[in-house]
This record gives sequence, structure tokens and C-alpha cells, in this order.
Amino acid sequence: MSTIITRVSSGTTSAVQTILANQSICVAPQLQGGSVSLLVASNPAGPFSAVISSSTTAQSYRPDVNQYYQITATTQNAVGVLSDMVIPGMQGQLINNGVTIDSANSTSEQVLFSFRLAPNSLPANFKCLVKASANMTNSANAKTMNCRMNGLAGNLFFASPSLANVLNYNFDAAFEGQGDGATLEGLGAGTTGYYGTSTTAYTSLTRAYQQLETEIVVTCTKATGTETIQLVSMQAFLQ
Repeated sequence: MSTIITRVSSGTTSAVQTILANQSICVAPQLQGGSVSLLVASNPAGPFSAVISSSTTAQSYRPDVNQYYQITATTQNAVGVLSDMVIPGMQGQLINNGVTIDSANSTSEQVLFSFRLAPNSLPANFKCLVKASANMTNSANAKTMNCRMNGLAGNLFFASPSLANVLNYNFDAAFEGQGDGATLEGLGAGTTGYYGTSTTAYTSLTRAYQQLETEIVVTCTKATGTETIQLVSMQAFLQ
């Protein structure tokens, strides 16, 4: 199956849709100043309850059983990106998103996109490739983009160079399972990124990745909160 994109106009709630067990959905405002909520239910008639409430940044959710969901956008338009991931052990495209997601007004590191790899879905030996494109306020103020495994507080597997005086930025990033079911290795933590040479050692995360859910995030930081970094394209592939 393919990635399903749901666009939600400001001040509205989307139609009811289905999310299958172990699919991952990322919801996010499309412009700075907006917020988004994700509501789920076991029955298409409800009642629905919020699993993500009024978030100003991208967040993701993955159910253990089939559910129904709605997305609510406040102040700005919002988007939901439902992943391709369903079958345990599947390989190939996981996500293909071409809808713009904006950063919030904050100088803290924040999530631009998130997806969750379900328990019992990964082979012991694999490589996950993330490809992304962003545009941003072209100014001398410092900006960076990162990728992390195991959520916002997790280990880097990609770090951009300084993005001051930059309008557009494209990058590839990758991490791998080392065949033991217990060690994830990031392949681009240095600021030269995934390609080329670096003096920064690869990162390593001890995690039972075949038994546990692992959240993967694309993040950004900005020295000036009101400036923007917009994720305009994001794909993930499992090899």
C-alpha cells in the first residue's frame, strides 16, 4: 500500500479514516502558529479520544490494533501522513511525503517529522534510508537539521552543517540494524552528513529493536524562533 496524505483546513476536523495495527501516522501543522490534534476510536462512530492534543510540532502515533482516527487543525492548516508500514519484515518504501510541514516558533530542538517502527517488524539485518528536502529563512542566523533514532532525546544518526545563509537543503541519512537484534548504528552523525568523510565516530544505540517500538525523528534547531524551517519532502526506505 502507499502513503496516505490527509490535508485538514484550519478550524476543521477530517473525516473518519482507518489506521491498521502497526501503521504509523505523523500529524503536524503546515504553518507556524498552528496546532494539531489526533483523535482515535475503536468504532467509526466513536467516541473519539485525543492521543495527540494541540501540538505545535509534528508528532506520531502507532496503534497495536486496528483503529479509526480524525485530525483537527487549529489556526493553520494541518496534515496527517499515514505510513506504508503494515507487514512484519517488509522492505521497500515506508513513507513518501511531499506536503509541507513548518517548524514552530521555538529555539529548542523540535520535531519536523516522526515515524514509528513497530515491534516484530524489522529483520535483524537491515538499513533504513531517510531522504529529505527543506527550505528555510535565508539569514545569517544559525540553523541545523538532525535525525535521531529513539525519539527527540535519542541518538543522532545525522547532523547537518550550519544552515546560516541557506535557502534550500537536501540530505540523505541512514541507520542500520547490525544483525544481532540489539544494536542500531547511525551512519552520519558528523556535520558532513551521510556522504563523504568525517572525523565523528558513528553512533551506536543498544536497543532490542526487533522487540521494541523505535521512533525515528527528523528535527531542527533555530537561533531565532520566528524564522522558519519547512520540511517540503521526506521519504524513508527499508533495505
